[in-house]
Amino acid sequence: MIGIAAGLICLFIPMSVWQTLGFPMLLLGLALLTVVLLPGVGYEVNGSRRWIRLGIMNLQVSEPARLCFIVYLAGYLVRRAKSVREEFFGFLRPMLVLG
Repeated sequence: MIGIAAGLICLFIPMSVWQTLGFPMLLLGLALLTVVLLPGVGYEVNGSRRWIRLGIMNLQVSEPARLCFIVYLAGYLVRRAKSVREEFFGFLRPMLVLG
């Protein structure tokens, strides 16, 4: 039910908003992946520190970070489509960010 509600909300957000939110979402994803490593914030399960406790549930930060990276990459590919198709370095830039 939460996923359906989130999908319906995202459906009504204009595409231009998603394109302008790409870079801030990339920074948010990187911040989430960094914050989980801080002592006292990240929660360790089976020897791996991948979780953040949010009240009654735990959040694995790689999942929202992945969504943030996908939104950034989609906007990047729209803005730089010609460069990505025709130049190797144009293709390599987004792959370095994802790597």
